[in-house]
Amino acid sequence: MRAQEPGYSRKPSMPGRQTPARFDLLDILLERRLDLPGDTLDILIKRGQASRSFQVSNPSLLWNKIFPSSWKAKDIKKGEFIDYFIRSFGSGTAGQWLNNFNARLAHCIESLNGYYIDRVQGEVLWRLAIGMGASQPFTETGITLHNLYGFPYIPGSAAKGATRSFALSDVASKLGIEPLDPVEYDKLKAFNPPRKTPLEAFETWLDDENDRALTKLPEESKKLLSNEDIRREINLFRKIFGTTNLSGQVLFFDAPPLVQPKLDKDIMNVHYQEYYQNKGLPADYSEPTLIYFLTVGKGTVFVFHLASKEQHLLETTKSWLSQAVTQVGIGAKTRVGYGELRPR
Repeated sequence: MRAQEPGYSRKPSMPGRQTPARFDLLDILLERRLDLPGDTLDILIKRGQASRSFQVSNPSLLWNKIFPSSWKAKDIKKGEFIDYFIRSFGSGTAGQWLNNFNARLAHCIESLNGYYIDRVQGEVLWRLAIGMGASQPFTETGITLHNLYGFPYIPGSAAKGATRSFALSDVASKLGIEPLDPVEYDKLKAFNPPRKTPLEAFETWLDDENDRALTKLPEESKKLLSNEDIRREINLFRKIFGTTNLSGQVLFFDAPPLVQPKLDKDIMNVHYQEYYQNKGLPADYSEPTLIYFLTVGKGTVFVFHLASKEQHLLETTKSWLSQAVTQVGIGAKTRVGYGELRPR
């Protein structure tokens, strides 16, 4: 048997029907189509020949690395590949490691000397798309998987980014700086070069440690809060998230799932691809283009760990993080309902 593309077989079991293929790493290795160091390849071949059941059990390895370079993206039915991956993930070992992994992670964080520790748990309300922009050999979209254990997780950088974005809007709102409506936003961006919105300008001022934010704020802001209160809000934001020259004083850790997560296949349906590529008009005869992507399914619970040497910073950050993931969401496509969590 030779390694085949998912959903494709050179020998159909009956005319017009195809037998599903399986990913057999040994067959790939024996064909010498996988780029590996020679000594590593020899060891894997000997081990696989001895057991005749050398299968890929790490979902991250299967998703990102294991395919031979001779396979071509155009030969793979991407939706069927994602279906195969979901089945493999459900029957794999990723969930078996989660209890021990979460226990070790919590122990390591709690052992930090001089830090206050807290955490936030959030359950996926519908679907979560995390790491869609990551490169993947044969699909247009990716997903963030733990390199060693293969389960999906939310990187600490994503948690910090979502929290910072919410906190920026929260602080700006207290100072009377509100987001623009779409019409006003488009007017500013139509200039060449595009002009900054008030919220974008405020974000730039926050990074200036010479308190330029105080001098640039509109008069309405000073009517809402005193200079002392404004300075307190700005310094709180800077302490938590840092500036160009200063590190933030709150640590955001990667958020693993609490138990074995469920994966779902989803699609984006591009109706007018030629129009978006400036090659034609948006007409009814245009062929829709289905783009498949992988998401974390409803009910998956993620655990966000936070640490800081100042308890009031930790409490404020926890509040902002909780509001960010429950009111706005985290990951990709939050504007259309993805990534919204509910507190646990």
